[in-house]
Amino acid sequence: MAILTEARPRAARRAKGIRNRDGWWAAFFLGPQLTLLAVFLLFPLGFAVVLAFMRWDGLGQKEWVGLDNFAAQLSDPEFGAAVWNTVKLALLTAPFGLALALLIAVALNSVKGGGSTACCTSCRWSPARSPSR
Repeated sequence: MAILTEARPRAARRAKGIRNRDGWWAAFFLGPQLTLLAVFLLFPLGFAVVLAFMRWDGLGQKEWVGLDNFAAQLSDPEFGAAVWNTVKLALLTAPFGLALALLIAVALNSVKGGGSTACCTSCRWSPARSPSR
């Protein structure tokens, strides 16, 4: 008994080649960004997590202390005040900053003629423009 197999159509083979080529282009363009992300974000974040469990003055030898750093922070009487100050700062600045930004956007949007809106949006790009003369 013979097993019959169909040859893949020519269009399907070509589509696979295009997808493969697109994958290489995606890697070509994403490679530098992902490398910079790893170097400047992921590596320092991982190093900070490791340092959280060590005693190190920045110059000498590192000493593994485990959770002692966290226990010292939680037992410090100023820790609660620092956390409370951070919460107050976040709760006070975020709503006011958002409200101020919304008011400025509404004010710029309501101006007739659109001159101020055009000025504000083009000023953002003005350093990148070259002089016309």
